[in-house]
Amino acid sequence: MNTLSVKLKQLKKDDVISIADAIVAFLLVICPILQHYVGLIVDARATVMLLVTPYLIYRFWIKNEINYLLLLPLIFYCLYKAFADGFNILSLGREGMTCFIIIAVASGIIDIKSFMRFITIIAVVASCLIFIQYFCYYVLGFHLQLVPTSLFLESSDQWIGMAQTGKISIFGNKMRFYRPSSFFLEPSHMTLFCVPPVLLNLISPGFTLRKGIIAAIITLGVVASTSGMGIGLCAGIWMLFFAFYFGEDMGEKPLTFGKIKINGIKLKAFEFKGIKIGNHQLFKFNFKGHFIRPVNMIFVVLLLIAFILAYIFIDVVRDSVNRVILVSDKGYNAIIGRTNSGIKAIKDLHGLEILFGKHISEIGDTGYTAAFFKTFYKYGLVGLIPSYFFYVYSVIKLKRQYFWMAVLVFGISFFSVHTHMLSYMMFLCFILFAGHFENGTANPKQLSLSIHPFGLKKKIETENN
Repeated sequence: MNTLSVKLKQLKKDDVISIADAIVAFLLVICPILQHYVGLIVDARATVMLLVTPYLIYRFWIKNEINYLLLLPLIFYCLYKAFADGFNILSLGREGMTCFIIIAVASGIIDIKSFMRFITIIAVVASCLIFIQYFCYYVLGFHLQLVPTSLFLESSDQWIGMAQTGKISIFGNKMRFYRPSSFFLEPSHMTLFCVPPVLLNLISPGFTLRKGIIAAIITLGVVASTSGMGIGLCAGIWMLFFAFYFGEDMGEKPLTFGKIKINGIKLKAFEFKGIKIGNHQLFKFNFKGHFIRPVNMIFVVLLLIAFILAYIFIDVVRDSVNRVILVSDKGYNAIIGRTNSGIKAIKDLHGLEILFGKHISEIGDTGYTAAFFKTFYKYGLVGLIPSYFFYVYSVIKLKRQYFWMAVLVFGISFFSVHTHMLSYMMFLCFILFAGHFENGTANPKQLSLSIHPFGLKKKIETENN
């Protein structure tokens, strides 16, 4: 006991803050998972956000700076959304807390490096657990339930059958094949959480075998979840990696097999200068002069062959892909189900509804309407444009892996509702802000607001000295 007390006394203030920062980062990482469970206030996610708020206020006080410029449109969207959905204290508080925490990450208050590490760790754990679920189901003959359905919110009851059996959809019908999703409620939730670390590990500079193994484990986990969107995204990311980034340290040397030499391809085109407004260049893509190595081409061909063979010989892969590309007897597939009703609904908007929306939650006959269409329909252009500002800004400003991450987020918003749901929106903004901090674009004009307007900062510095 004495030894423990001595060690606690030896802990410096900075060490305590570092530990607390890591705990806060972990709690915020799991918010997308917690949103479906009961909590002390509204739900478990809101409870966690409320619990970390006092500590974040303390960190704001110490840092004495708030960076908010990039988030003004997003803040407007959240507040407009709260009022449009029927103003009440709970909705305003939920939106307000989300804005506060996103401002905290933009201001450097939250340990973004720990946040990113925890995403990868949780994704790897989830993938390993889904392999165990398969073993239990096909070898031992039972479904290993990892989702505590007894703690569900009433609004989450639609997932009980899937969580308890892995064979019953949210509509109550029995599915053709086993669809486990680890401790996520359904495969699409696992995809949204696990695909970002696949991309970031593969495309980030300084690729290593360790990063490749991590990406491969998570990819196999996503494929095992049978998410059609997940399989498509992971296949695209690996193709992108092998086409443009694998073997960057090899230079432009040809691939040699005895007397056979395979040369690479140097691109002389693929230059798009985009749009120029004043001195600002937007959407400039330049692949001119990029060298595609022969080994890259070989891997891309092998990957395509592997995918085709998996589609032909593995039932789960074939059925998952077919859910996306083939139309059922009812005229639906996974893409049509997320877009068709939304397109029809937007066409029905007239006059001021185009600007302000209809403020009605449900669209058509499906609950899977994608974020773009649902936001446009509910909140009009007044809500849609600011909701996309940060995502579009990230596409314009970010580089390399974070550029592709921004493109991915923007793209899936047309096929998934989650990019505009509070928990996942916060989650995705955190990831993109990691890119902005790395790129130096988190606060482009260095606009900040002092929270010690009466000289308290100077007083605190004097006391510390």
